[in-house]
This record gives sequence, structure tokens and C-alpha cells, in this order.
Amino acid sequence: SGVLDAALKEITRVAAATLEVGRCSIWLLPEDHSTLTCKDLYDASTKTHSSGIELRAENFPRYFRELLSE
Repeated sequence: SGVLDAALKEITRVAAATLEVGRCSIWLLPEDHSTLTCKDLYDASTKTHSSGIELRAENFPRYFRELLSE
């Protein structure tokens, strides 16, 4: 877990700098599409990382519908 966490932090930091954006994040969507879980969110303005935010499909139905549409 420690190696993956460090890799995700590096990926989000480098992506934010490369894309010149204020925030960059990596989210996981399980096979049942019930939640989105933030594995790492990098905030360039404060140079901080956070994780663990969870979005439940039942609370954001339109967002999940669009996310899952082809």
C-alpha cells in the first residue's frame, strides 16, 4: 500500500504541473458502480494531498449516469 500511495501522489502532482491545473485526482469505481472513492487528490495551490472522499451513486445519480454513459 505504501508504494502505491506514493506512486499515486507522484502521478497527481506531476499531472497537475504538466496540465497546469489547480487540482488533479485519481478515483476508483468498483464493478457495481455504487461509489467513487478518491485515492489521491493533489491541490497545487497548497501542495497538499488528500484521499478517502467517497461519492455514492444514490446521492449523485445524474453524475453517475453521465459518467457511465458511452
